[in-house]
Amino acid sequence: MRRADAHIHLFMPGYAALLPERCRRQDPSELTLYSAYAEQYQIRAALVVGYEGEPLAAGNNRYLAELVATHAWVRPTAFLFPAALTISSLEQLQREGFVGISLYLFTADDLRALSEVPEAVWRWLAQRRWLVSVNSRGEAWSTWLPILERQPELRLLISHLGLPP
Repeated sequence: MRRADAHIHLFMPGYAALLPERCRRQDPSELTLYSAYAEQYQIRAALVVGYEGEPLAAGNNRYLAELVATHAWVRPTAFLFPAALTISSLEQLQREGFVGISLYLFTADDLRALSEVPEAVWRWLAQRRWLVSVNSRGEAWSTWLPILERQPELRLLISHLGLPP
């Protein structure tokens, strides 16, 4: 049986850095533990959702790009702010092995920036069948309606069921 994991996060050094010193376990790392889990349960691919919105996660895109080069099962999305969505940034991410982007949209500024993303960017994402993993909630989802009307083939993933209350 071939299995794929639909949503995981991998950080360096990972959540162990948040634990009190007496409880920390840096080795094995999250990557080592997940690799063993994947082998045990025959998981052949995992969508690794990038996130850099907190100090713990700084440099996560770079870390995920490194993992792609050494772990065939890693299928990462790169964390981006909507204002950073350009074709040149997407082409660079594609060269680094990313298969999509991850957006975290919780403020009015985030949603305004999303609505200002050039149509060519959405077309690029849809034509290449890139995944667009989104964390958001409530009425913020309505911002996607005009985008999806223009680009119905866009592969939008609503993470965590839209974060219901």
